[in-house]
Amino acid sequence: MSVEVLAGIVGRRMFPNQRIFHLSSAPGERALVYVVWIVRFPGRIVLVDSGFPQRVAAEHGIDDHLSTADLLAQLRLTLGDVDDVVVSHFHYDHFAAPSSFPRATFHVQRDEVEYWLGRGADHPVAVLVDKPSLGELPGLVEKGRVNVVDGGVTDIDGLKLARVGGHTPGSQITLVDHGDAPLVLACDASHTYDNLGTRTPAGSIHNYDECQRGFATVEALAKGGRWFPGHDAKILDGLQQMTDNVYRVPTEVAA
Repeated sequence: MSVEVLAGIVGRRMFPNQRIFHLSSAPGERALVYVVWIVRFPGRIVLVDSGFPQRVAAEHGIDDHLSTADLLAQLRLTLGDVDDVVVSHFHYDHFAAPSSFPRATFHVQRDEVEYWLGRGADHPVAVLVDKPSLGELPGLVEKGRVNVVDGGVTDIDGLKLARVGGHTPGSQITLVDHGDAPLVLACDASHTYDNLGTRTPAGSIHNYDECQRGFATVEALAKGGRWFPGHDAKILDGLQQMTDNVYRVPTEVAA
């Protein structure tokens, strides 16, 4: 099955190194990007993460914001063309305004749903989720538009989802069969290339041991191919720019 993988940039931000690397005292900042991954199969559009509205961008100091609707318009697509949204986790920059997708099915780990709709709802770390967006989730569940994935590795029509946890209770990564090599969209299992490279999680951690196992999982699944972290501006290196905000991942792996 032919597949095209595109990185859509919906925001940018300079971020302190001390918050990117757990227990770090490193000075300075680095450039982060906020990504919506677009996976195009023949006759099917899948997003990995949903993007977020201007309200969320303003609340969290994200610059150069672009709505997901405007991002898709650069490809002559609409929110109504999206068939599936894989939710890596429920933090505000990865899951927001799900009702704006009129027919999409959302794929999310059970651990993520149960935590944020349960004991995590009033935890201090809940500042990292968009509560109005989570409030839309039960209605989508009732309509049968949420596929709750229960750990391990799950196939969803050409993609594999793997629960890694660590950053949040049900963080998951996405594996794409891309050309002759695997492609792993690690999202916040590793915020930057250096998080995995140094085995240092980002500042927000739910389970440290799972963060470490998640690094190993990303490496193992991407063996012979490539992987992309959640926010490193360096992901754009080697990609093919298609529009102002959309970059294509080549099927060939650089030697």
